[in-house]
Parts: sequence; structure tokens; C-alpha cells
Amino acid sequence: MRYWAIILCWWISGVAAWATDYSGVVKDAHSGEPVGFAAVAVCGSGGEARGVMTDDNGAFTVKAERGETLIVSMMGYESDTVKVGGNRYLDIELKPRAEELREVVVTRKKYRNKGNPAVELIRKATSRREENQRQEADLTRTRHYEKTMFAINDITDGLKEKKMLKSVNFVFENTDTTLVKGKEALPIYLKENLHDIYQRKSDGAKKTITIGEQMVRVKGLQVDNDGVAEYLKYMYQDINVYENTITFLTNGFLSPLATGAPQFYRYYIQDTTTIDTTRCVRVFFASRNKADLMFTGNLYITLDGDYAVKRVDMGVDGRINVNFIRGVRVTQDYEKVPGRGWMMKRDYLLVDFYAGYDLPGVLGERLQVFENRELPRIEVADSLFEHLDEREREAVEKAMKAGQGKLTAELTGGMPETREKGLHDGDSAFWRSERLEALSETQERTYELMDSVQKVPMMRRAMRTADIIGRGYWDMEKVEIGPLYGFYGYNAVEGHRLRFGGRTTNYLTKRVNLAAYVAYGTRDERWKWYGKAALSMTKGSVFDFPARTVTLSYYHDTHVPGRSANVNENSVFSAVGRHENRKMYYDDCVTLSHLFEFKNHFSYDVGFRLFKVKPGGDLTFVTPANVDLGGLNMNEAFITLRYAPKEKFYQGRASRHTVPSKYPIFTAEYAIGNKAIGTDYDYHRLVVSAKKRFYIWVMGTADVRAEAGKVWGSTAYPALVTHQSNQSFLYLNAYNMMNYLEFVSSQYASVWVEYNAGGFFLNKIPAIRRLKWREVATVKALWGELEARENPMSHTDLPQLPVDEEGRVMTYSLEKKPYIEGSVGITNIWRLLRVDFVKRFTYLDNPAAPSWGIRIKFEFDF
Repeated sequence: MRYWAIILCWWISGVAAWATDYSGVVKDAHSGEPVGFAAVAVCGSGGEARGVMTDDNGAFTVKAERGETLIVSMMGYESDTVKVGGNRYLDIELKPRAEELREVVVTRKKYRNKGNPAVELIRKATSRREENQRQEADLTRTRHYEKTMFAINDITDGLKEKKMLKSVNFVFENTDTTLVKGKEALPIYLKENLHDIYQRKSDGAKKTITIGEQMVRVKGLQVDNDGVAEYLKYMYQDINVYENTITFLTNGFLSPLATGAPQFYRYYIQDTTTIDTTRCVRVFFASRNKADLMFTGNLYITLDGDYAVKRVDMGVDGRINVNFIRGVRVTQDYEKVPGRGWMMKRDYLLVDFYAGYDLPGVLGERLQVFENRELPRIEVADSLFEHLDEREREAVEKAMKAGQGKLTAELTGGMPETREKGLHDGDSAFWRSERLEALSETQERTYELMDSVQKVPMMRRAMRTADIIGRGYWDMEKVEIGPLYGFYGYNAVEGHRLRFGGRTTNYLTKRVNLAAYVAYGTRDERWKWYGKAALSMTKGSVFDFPARTVTLSYYHDTHVPGRSANVNENSVFSAVGRHENRKMYYDDCVTLSHLFEFKNHFSYDVGFRLFKVKPGGDLTFVTPANVDLGGLNMNEAFITLRYAPKEKFYQGRASRHTVPSKYPIFTAEYAIGNKAIGTDYDYHRLVVSAKKRFYIWVMGTADVRAEAGKVWGSTAYPALVTHQSNQSFLYLNAYNMMNYLEFVSSQYASVWVEYNAGGFFLNKIPAIRRLKWREVATVKALWGELEARENPMSHTDLPQLPVDEEGRVMTYSLEKKPYIEGSVGITNIWRLLRVDFVKRFTYLDNPAAPSWGIRIKFEFDF
């Protein structure tokens, strides 16, 4: 059948309110290979024309009523018709059309942007993206429903018959065959959220009220259910096709509507269609290079003069340089909302993960449905007022006395997110009535089924083992023992070091967190210990954002001056280095601090530390007059400021990880030591820094960090700036060719640049492309000096800089030339390993200064 007939069927067909999603795959009847970009049209009664194209894997999803007919066609094949019924998955085979061709003339026409109407249409859509998303209404409400699901994919009969799974064999009665190509999938995780989001245009004030939440929870084990949910948010960040760079699965993908995207994408106009009474042009797009981080699919652009995106249907090519991904499907629908522009109506994401070709995969599904509308001011005000807690009500009343309205006071003074009491967890009647899109029967049973699975002893043991390996802590419900990697370490001063420690969990107390350890060195024969108590000043835990905590800690232990904080200096990773290190401090430090985080991601940490440091190993605190000072009192008052605008992070049980983004992060640290507070010297120390990630189109990312610091006053070298260095064979965020305590400065400036090409260049080499290696390069430069007032040679009361056995100075001041090192490396080796060749370019005459080296790093990324 000709394509005009298909389009005619789309025009006369429609979708009723009870239309159902039918999905499937179109295959070649002879070879069994998927038929990509075949037309699937629905012919029946109704008002909305609809039809889709299969993706490059032959898969499709289309709405249809039971009894309607699907017409499937593709050039070179005989068309097929399928009447839809109860089976929501369709396996369609097209027979190749046998035709006798007298003569075939093949010509090759080079693709060009110039004169291409598809490119012109894309440029119009790009130029109007801000206007199409502009909000005109002052007060709006969005009802937001979100569902996240994970399912084990590729369930085979052989897997079901495994003896080790006999005790949980009942779960296989709940498999789903509608998600991917008819393969059986078993849902194992499901979370649903229902929010009301209120927003005011005049000042951007926003309020999110969670009115419903339920999820599969791991019971009886200390699995961080909320942490799992936060990590999923990190993986499945919102995809906005109007953004230049789309962060997806921790990687930066170039959007098909990015400024300059036609330089990297090919665009073709396919046909016109009508979606929700809106006439659209379907534009097919694909990457010019199959291995680059870009999408493939269709954009449906309106022909009403807005040139807005009505629908997005896209995926990724299986050859791109991304790990553990077998397939991706992104479908988004937009609607025009009066006063709000074109708003997203539905957002669907399906990711097919796999660990190996002979292992079951995992399907990750995320659905978001939005109900957008403008509300009268009084309705918004009254609705918000119902959800205020006591503190927020006081803020509202105070603002009202000042002549402001309820809404204005609450949106500007209240918390940005609140939760209703009783979130309808497990209330099936509530969810059936309030969900914006129904669950499948399989998903409906997931909550009850996974609760039963967790009662099986074998599964409990497996989950506990995975938890210990993944987090490094042995969970004992109210306390955790660990970290496991810190139980053993070795260094030249302490010898073999044994450590035992742990921390409390929220099951003991939520608002108080305790942590402690004891350690012993076999060579120095000394005991070390550490203890910390943190109290949350909010109703949440000490780790919940925004955190407001008071912390008291005592530290009686060693540390290596200048060692990077990226490696626990007392762990097994410190046991091996390029040469033996005998520079070490013995510290006694009591710290009292108060951390206060604001909802705009500004924070301050203010406190006081009683700090005494003694030399260890080859270090001594001896003045030029040969007076041994023994130890130094370095008591300090300090404040740390941090501002991370629009920061997003995923939070574990006792840690927080910032999601890399285009937004910068600023920090400033100030400390003061004074004899009035028991310090041996008077000084001030200030360090400021800024870091930011830059997205370089499809050529990767560049992480840039700039830092500067200065010390005022005459003080000993332990209070100066000791630059981060590294003598291990691991690649760290430090100067990897600088020895410990090789340089100290009273004032300095540094710039670090790390460029990660993400495989952009290696993907162009056929023999290497399949390895999915990725290129990385770094440059680190440091300028600084040790001013005369901090130089021990100028003061008889300051300890002299460290010397070796022959009396030669081993710690230096940076001169007029900077310290520079650079590296080139390969990441993603075996999906886990990074190897760098590092070269040092300056100060090569310093004793024991390495010229070059090989460094490795273990890192996981998609």
C-alpha cells in the first residue's frame, strides 16, 4: 500500500477515551531481522489521526481501541493488517515483496544542510524554544505523577528451573511480556509519587507538596530505601529536548534541538500527521557518526506558527560509547496550556541494561504525567495554607500583618517542599483514583509480591551480602561496622596498622549520628582513636538536605602532610607507593562546628578546633637555633562558605554525591590562629576556589578548577598551605608527580583542567571502536611562594623546613616558575579501569622528584 493511503487512514482514525497502548515489533518474515522505520497506522472510528514508525530495532507503541485495525507497511515488503484485541503485545512479520526489476540505477547524493527544508524547520523550532516555554500566567498548579520501575529482563525457562531459585519460583507468575519485544520481564522495584507543584511567575517562587508516595521497601535489612530513590533520580535526570546538552545516564548527549545541532545531526522530513487536533511535521533525525553521544528518532513539530515540539520519540544507537546499555526509548508529549506555553504532558523512558550477553538484563522504566493548569489566586493561597507546619504558619501570620497575602508570604518564607501527613502508602483506593495513568496488572501486584520475596531466607542472605560488598559496612541494624577497607593499612612509620570502627544508624536514633574507631600500629606501638557525635537541629537526620547540625569530634591519630583526601591514608590503598614515605604528623584535635545549609544551596560551617601537632617519622620541629619545640599548638577558629547554585545530588545513608552539571560551585575557607586562644603563632589563612564543568558539544566535557590562597602572619609550616600530592600508584585529584610535603606556600594560585573526550576520537578508529575506550587529558599548574615572614631562615622561633639524613632541605618554596604536570590516559578499560601516563615538567632537579609515571584508577560510569 502506498504511503498516501496510510496517511489517509491516520486522518480518518481516532482514539477514544479508553484507548490502550499496544506495543510490539515488526520483523522480516524470512530472516527474522527487525524492520526499522516501518509505518504502523490505526484505521477505525474516532476523531484523532494516529500512527507511528518503528524504531531502528523494529519496536513500536501505538494507542488503539479493541477491534480496530493496524496497517503495517514498508517499502520492499507486502503490507500486513492486524486486528487488535486482548493481547497488548503484537509480533508482526512482513513478507518481502518479490518484484522483477529490469534495470536499477544507483546514484549517491551527499547530504547537505543547505537547502534542506528539514534543517530550516529545526532552526525555526530552535529559535522559538524560549518563547514556546514562556510562562505568562502569574499563578499555576501542576499535578505531577511519577512512576519508577525496575524489572529483570530476559526471563527464560532455564532461569525459572534453577535450583537456587526454587524458594522464590512463585515470582515468575508475575512476569510481563509487553515491555520489550515480547521477552518476559519480572518487576522487582516500583516507586510512585504524586505531587502538587505551585509556582509564581513574578519572582519564581515555587512550592512542591507531596500528597502521595509508595515504594517497594526492603524490610528487616538496613537498605537505604530513600538513598535508592535518590540514586534513581540521579540516573534518570529529566530530559529536556530544548536544552543544548542533555544529561542522561551520567553522560552528556547533544540535543537534536541544540544550537548548532545540524552540524552533527542529519534531518529528514518524513510526512505530516495530526496529534490531538494539532497538525505536525514529522522530522527524522540521526547522528552523522553512529558512535557519538547523540539520539536517533523523530520530532513532531507543529505547523500552527509556533514551531513547537508536540512529540518526541527517540532512542540511542547501540554502537554509542555507553556501557551496559542495550536499548533506550524516550517518548514525550507536549500540550499548549493557556498562559503557560507548551508544557510537557507525558514523559516516558525505558532503558534496557545488561551486564553480559548470557546474563539476564534489567529494564528501567520511568513515567511522568503532568496535569497543567492556571489557578485563581485565592484558590492557590487557601490550598497552600492547609499544608503549612507551625513554623511556616508563624511566618505567614507575620507576613500578613505586614500587609502581604497568604500566597506571597508562604511561597517566599516557607520551605520549598512539604509532605502531607499520611502519604497513602499502600492505600490502593487512593492510588486507583488519583493516578494520572493506571498501572498494569503486573505492576499492581509488585508491592505485595516483593514483600513476600523478602521473607525468603535465601533472598535475605543475598541482599545482606550485596549490601556489605556494595557499601563496605557490616550492618547490625542499630550500628554498622566498617569501613572494611580501613581495617588494615601499612606505612613506614606505623608499620602494620589495624583499625576497628563503626557508626550508628537511624534505627538507633535519627537525629544523632555517632562514629568511632580505634587503631594500633605495630612499629610505633601506639594506639590511635577517633570519636564523633553529630546532632541534627531539624526533624530530619544529620545528612538530610538542608542539613543543620552541631558536631563535636576528637581525633588522636596520624596523617601525612599533603596527602590527598581522596584516599583514606590509613587504608590498604596506602600500603603501596612509588617510594617509602616517612613524613607524618601525630595529631590531637578537638573540633566543635555548626553546619547550616539553606534551601538555595548556600551553606556555612563555623567552628573552633583545639589542635596540637607533633612530628613523626623523619620530621622534627627544630628551630634554626637548634631548639626542639616538640609539638605545636595550632588552635583555630574557622568558617567555610559554600555556594552551589541549582545543585543536584544523590544521597546515600551517610554520604552525599554532587551530580556533575554546568553550574559552578564556589567555596571560601577562612581560619584564624591567635595567641589569645592558645595558638603558638598569630596568623590568618584564606583559601577560595571555584569549579565548573563545560560541555564541548559532542566532543566531551572539560572540568575546570581554580584555587587561590594566602596566609598572613608569621607561623610554622604546618599552618601554611601544603599542596595536595600523591606518592601512590593510584591516580588521584592531586599533583600525582609531587612528593608529600615537597612544597609549602604562604600564597598561591592554581588551575586544574581535565578534558574527557568520551571516546570522540577513538570512536573514529574501527579497530578500537568496539573496545569503547575513552580519552582523557589533564593539565595542572601551580604558582606560589613562601614569603620572608613565614620562612624559617628569617625567624629563630620557627621550626625549620624538613631535611633528609644528610641535612638537605626536602621541602621547598615555589619560585618564579610554576609547578606543572600533565597527563594523557585511557578510561573505560574493561568498563572499570583508567590508566594515565603522567609527566612532570618543572622542578625536576629536586631530590627524589619523579619525571614521569603510570597511574591507575578504578571508576565506574555508564
